[in-house]
Amino acid sequence: MINMPNVLNQVTLPDSTERILDTESRISLAKILMLRRALIAEQMRVVEVEKLTDNDVRAVEEIVNTLQLDYTNLMEEELEAPEYLSVRDVSKLTGLVPQVVRRHCASGTYKSHQVAGENSSWRIESDQFKTFPNWKKFVQEREEEFGSSQRVAKLALKLWSDKGPIEETTE
Repeated sequence: MINMPNVLNQVTLPDSTERILDTESRISLAKILMLRRALIAEQMRVVEVEKLTDNDVRAVEEIVNTLQLDYTNLMEEELEAPEYLSVRDVSKLTGLVPQVVRRHCASGTYKSHQVAGENSSWRIESDQFKTFPNWKKFVQEREEEFGSSQRVAKLALKLWSDKGPIEETTE
């Protein structure tokens, strides 16, 4: 079975193109279109090199079409759910204010624990929220935010390495 998220991770776009596309969905679509173009070119090369007849090509296509591919599983694999959520994450997911989420954690309503003892942040197990109707959207938005943060960090490192530190002037 083809693991599409891994395949897409192997495709690279120029940084300038990624900045223009600016969302994970647009970047993924651009990678898919590039893969499609490369696959068509490779298909034409194989057919030419192997001198496959039209009947050979049709026979292979028929065999591949009989495979039962479950694309929904591929899409679900792409969403990498976090093991734990923060109070802010659960607040966003449930619509509850952070104080109520903390109260639920303290009372045992949510499976959670405090990281460094009393008065520290909560780690809330994500499994209990996977049945929420907006779970997939939440995970997608979280991944897009992470991707944006990664792009900003890469850009900052590139700017830093190209020009050195930028000193503030007090004029």
